[in-house]
Amino acid sequence: MLSRRVLLLTVLPLIVANSGCIFFHGYTKGQPISTAELEKINLGESNKIMVENRLGLPDQIIPLSNGTVYHYEYTKKNTFWLLILGHTSEQDDKLYMIFDERGILTEKKYQDKTRDLGWRLWPFGR
Repeated sequence: MLSRRVLLLTVLPLIVANSGCIFFHGYTKGQPISTAELEKINLGESNKIMVENRLGLPDQIIPLSNGTVYHYEYTKKNTFWLLILGHTSEQDDKLYMIFDERGILTEKKYQDKTRDLGWRLWPFGR
């Protein structure tokens, strides 16, 4: 009987203290970039209006001496906490559309990292 009480008195406070201490949180900033729409945009043929119609307005417009850069960004963050141990994974998708002085698309640079971002439940590495 004594061992049950000791077990109950040691385990019950741990259960009560740990209840509600698991935390999952997902956060996104911006709109995901549609690769299907991105493939329909052709170098040398598309202009700023065509790009805006397919992808929406850019997050940032960077003027250059001989053209313009449209910058699109999408951020995804996943957070997991268990008591005081946790991990946050954050990745960005970045798209740079470079236009010449006439407004014709000359180059596009795309980085797609959020596709593989998952929930990492173990805070000490993979």
